[in-house]
Amino acid sequence: MEKGDYSDAVSQHNKVWSLQYGQIGEALTILSSEEEVAYINTTLTRSLTYSGNSIVGWSKKQNPEIN
Repeated sequence: MEKGDYSDAVSQHNKVWSLQYGQIGEALTILSSEEEVAYINTTLTRSLTYSGNSIVGWSKKQNPEIN
């Protein structure tokens, strides 16, 4: 695999994910640039509340750089 070649990213991610006994977060496809920006703006800008390994709630983070 050449530097910068992410064509096998889904498979590699899922190998590590399964080795760590993943329950959530299995990769299905590589996101387009637009999908990645949307993911960052909706998912990574939230504060999550956990109970054990489960997400039980979320709220929008207060980050003026993103909004």
